[in-house]
Amino acid sequence: MTTSIKRNKHALQADVEKIKDHFSEASEDIKNLMQAVYHQSLENVKDKSITYKDNVSGYVSEHPFRTIGISTACGLLVGLLLRRK
Repeated sequence: MTTSIKRNKHALQADVEKIKDHFSEASEDIKNLMQAVYHQSLENVKDKSITYKDNVSGYVSEHPFRTIGISTACGLLVGLLLRRK
């Protein structure tokens, strides 16, 4: 091989290594960003579920007979739907 081809080959290999490093850094940044988004979403879901649980508990405490009626109606509806198969 001639000297210029060897230099071009080494320059190309160096460029490929730089590109690999940039892709590696970019993938690490994306991974960290996705983890942050995941954890924030998980916290939001936990907060909302606690709020909904408190709301349902309050409604059940305030309207126990209405809750029993709604539960019974839902059970009957599910039973009828399953029996039709």
